[in-house]
Amino acid sequence: MRNRPQTWRAAYCRDGHFHGITPTKLPSRRLLWDSNEVDALIAGQTVKADAAKIAAHFERKAADASKVPAHLRAKAEKRLTSGEGA
Repeated sequence: MRNRPQTWRAAYCRDGHFHGITPTKLPSRRLLWDSNEVDALIAGQTVKADAAKIAAHFERKAADASKVPAHLRAKAEKRLTSGEGA
């Protein structure tokens, strides 16, 4: 794919998928990407994102606010109080 692994992780964190590919989160907290979907993406085929998996991802993120790093929490609070991003 000619990009760094962090690109995939960042897209998953931000959007819930990477070009339509949604990984399975393992108990060890690692992400398991479906090799068939990755091969299809490399071949230039479009991969359809699974809306249910994406919704579950964002529900998990919203369920435990303690997992959000303090600097990101402070940044979000600053935006809310300053009216930025509204």
